[in-house]
Amino acid sequence: MIHRTSVAVVFVSVLVALIPVVSHAQLSVAEPGVKELEFTGDFVFLSDAPVETIEGTVPGAAGHVTTNTEDLSQTTGSISVPVKGMKTGNKKRDKHVVGKQWLEAKKYPVISFEIQSVNVVSIDDAAEVKVAELEATGQFSLHGQTKEMTIPLTLKWKGDKVKVSAEFEVALADYAVAGKKGVVGERVGTSIKLTANLTGSVQ
Repeated sequence: MIHRTSVAVVFVSVLVALIPVVSHAQLSVAEPGVKELEFTGDFVFLSDAPVETIEGTVPGAAGHVTTNTEDLSQTTGSISVPVKGMKTGNKKRDKHVVGKQWLEAKKYPVISFEIQSVNVVSIDDAAEVKVAELEATGQFSLHGQTKEMTIPLTLKWKGDKVKVSAEFEVALADYAVAGKKGVVGERVGTSIKLTANLTGSVQ
């Protein structure tokens, strides 16, 4: 079941990198212009199936984003997370999920997301902590498969500090994650729910 978690995580990891793309809002940095942002964090995943519900984490997410505080639409970047770090609360299951029948961590060690465009849904910059609702579209890569994905994000920032959160789902079949015969759909959900919480700062 945990296999799905990996998928979700990737997704989730890449999405965060897109956050600083808030179109007309600006990060409060000492000097205007091009800025480099570094993100780190963890992902939480949920597999809800008829026989079993599995919750886990995928630590080690890291992202690098380049943005222009005078024109955030110029933001580019990506975020990735190592598959082998997935934790499901069961060591035996952890080994299975990164193994040959599921995520194949040795062959496909990283889940990543590369930003292509960001749609700004809303921005509230009246308070001390600014908030932006975004839709990030980009290429999500998992288990050797790459597909376009759009992820809703919530971006909060104050000064040079940024926080990003995202919730989305990843369908295992879309990324050729079949698992052990009869497990997906019974003990592991056909899609995995992911929640990402990342923090970043201007370098």
